[in-house]
Amino acid sequence: MNTKKYSILMGDIVASRKAQSDILLYKIFNNIIVKTNKKFTDLIISPLTITLGDEFQGLTKNLKDSFKIANFLRTELLKKK
Repeated sequence: MNTKKYSILMGDIVASRKAQSDILLYKIFNNIIVKTNKKFTDLIISPLTITLGDEFQGLTKNLKDSFKIANFLRTELLKKK
């Protein structure tokens, strides 16, 4: 039996309740998630989705890919800070 190992990528925007506008935060977050799914489509098994207002999850091919994507997400979010 050949089993494949994947990596679950989950995250949450820290201190999102301090945002001046929930609507603006969601819009920015949603755009970054869409951009990330397009950029890393070859690394993602199940696309990143927003599960609750400031949380996301997805499935990647391996831990290395999850780390790469998480770094990209963090960088993109910090640019919008």
